[in-house]
Amino acid sequence: MAESDYKPGEVINLAAGFEISINNLGKLIYGIQGEEFNPIYAPERLGDVKRHAAGVKRLKELTEFEAKVSMEDGLVKTFAWYKEQKIEYQKLAKKLGISTVVTANGI
Repeated sequence: MAESDYKPGEVINLAAGFEISINNLGKLIYGIQGEEFNPIYAPERLGDVKRHAAGVKRLKELTEFEAKVSMEDGLVKTFAWYKEQKIEYQKLAKKLGISTVVTANGI
């Protein structure tokens, strides 16, 4: 960003430029984990955001960024990375004699 009109402190959205509902995101995340998505819905509250999609125009102007990985592929890779880190952490913890905490879904 050496020769651009970027201003220090300027907010720039990092996003893929599309909208996904919380329900569809939940289904995607749970599906990747091989689980069924069963949300519990609460009554609507004052101020709840019904829709939001981050604009990426400024990001493209400054960097020519364009998402090349689908949401699903990115999540699959992210979950795999975290699981690998957990395995490596557990190996190190065992070597150092540190107890580890395991979450319900194994991540």
